[in-house]
Amino acid sequence: MSGIRDFADRHVPRDTRLGSAAWSAGRRLLGPKVLVPGTLGDVFLLTPRARASIAGLRAAGLPSSLRIDHAWPVKPVHVHRCHGYRLCVVDLGNDPKLHTNAYRSAFVGASLVLLEEADLSHLVWRMRGLGDPLGYAAAREARAVQRRLPDGLAEEAAFGLATVAHVARRSRGLVVPDAEERARLNLLGSRTPVHVIAPGPGANEGLARAVMETLDLVSDPARGALAMWAEALADMGVRRPGIPDDRIVAYAAALSDFKGSSHRLPEAPQGPC
Repeated sequence: MSGIRDFADRHVPRDTRLGSAAWSAGRRLLGPKVLVPGTLGDVFLLTPRARASIAGLRAAGLPSSLRIDHAWPVKPVHVHRCHGYRLCVVDLGNDPKLHTNAYRSAFVGASLVLLEEADLSHLVWRMRGLGDPLGYAAAREARAVQRRLPDGLAEEAAFGLATVAHVARRSRGLVVPDAEERARLNLLGSRTPVHVIAPGPGANEGLARAVMETLDLVSDPARGALAMWAEALADMGVRRPGIPDDRIVAYAAALSDFKGSSHRLPEAPQGPC
């Protein structure tokens, strides 16, 4: 099977209509055995072509060595196929007709979620109405974190703005259109890396960088975990000036300097903690 796949990778392009049909036919023949993480490809774009496309990302600098597939609208079969990719790039909005399966796909394997808007309440309530456990989990998460939002918001409005918390916690990366939405995610307690990419001519370049950075985090989970803790300590006010001997400051500095799991952490300081 590996020989057939190597031959197909070299000679059957994925970006053409004929090549895409050939790959789809091959997957149907091979059956569910290929649905192992990383066996179908590297990146699965579950986005409208106006939002993200293979050609646009290639032109923006995404390496040709990455195996990319594309599908929209998202169907149940696409949700299942997400198991077979290193990363799924998922466009997510508040339209239940378009985004219910997209929401489900964000919880299968590793995902980079493109948030069209802050309020996903229509989608969450629809999934609850369908009896989908993800809808109930999203509602619980929103209720738990909406109190972190600024005072003065009506109950319904605060809940709506907090409905992104569930998918933000589960995804490996988020793309938002402005810094205001990133600040709101931080208020909700999200530690998922957030990329601010405004719609426009440079969007493909920003998205290509976000995809590559998220793939790096997926390949090296320790790097993402340590970066998260370093940011959390910095948000708590841990700073070096004025308290140079503090063990927490030394720990924060070590995390900030740590670039990947292949590097060895500095030895822990001796003495009582």
